[in-house]
Amino acid sequence: MKSIIRKVVGVLFYLAYYSICLFILAPSIFNDLIFVVIIALDMVVFSADALIRPVTDREEVDRPIAIMALLFILHPLIVTLFFYENVLLIAEYLVLLNSTLVAYMGIALYIVGTIIMLTSRVQLGRFGSGTLAIQERHELQTDRIYRYIRHPLYSGGLLGKLGMGIAFRSYIITFLVLVAYFVVFRNRMEIEEQILTSEFGEAYQSYVEQTKRLIPFLY
Repeated sequence: MKSIIRKVVGVLFYLAYYSICLFILAPSIFNDLIFVVIIALDMVVFSADALIRPVTDREEVDRPIAIMALLFILHPLIVTLFFYENVLLIAEYLVLLNSTLVAYMGIALYIVGTIIMLTSRVQLGRFGSGTLAIQERHELQTDRIYRYIRHPLYSGGLLGKLGMGIAFRSYIITFLVLVAYFVVFRNRMEIEEQILTSEFGEAYQSYVEQTKRLIPFLY
């Protein structure tokens, strides 16, 4: 019960922080229905992911966890940058790239990405806390969505970021954000794979040989 309350309080705190940042940094963002829709979707997805994610008993904060926490803190700033690129550059000088159809495509990509992310989170169950460590009676996931890629959480997260940026019709900031997130995720993937290889040995090595990290058949 305490863990549920802690999760709910954490979600409410972050949603308040997210909203306040946007109201301060970009109050006119709420004048556009498409922007409101993608922000609302983002808040719903964050809430669902936070509530699904199991609470870990681990108290120390390692570098990968700290970096991910920093990305969460910076997220409202990233959304603000998406918005201002659109308003000050795309809508003003590159009108053809400011199509509503492009925004709808971005929303569709965002939804697909978050479905992948949440599906993988649910499949991981109690092993999906985000802590880079082997849990008690840890089970290697190699079926369902993990049959096709080894890190669907990160695939979904990157696709979601791409979709959100496209929904805002932001291109330069979206590219820079994707590069930054990929670098962070790649570091985490390498650490995770080292840990899993150490724990599961040949079984994990065989799984690695049969799958790709993020994109089926490509990478």
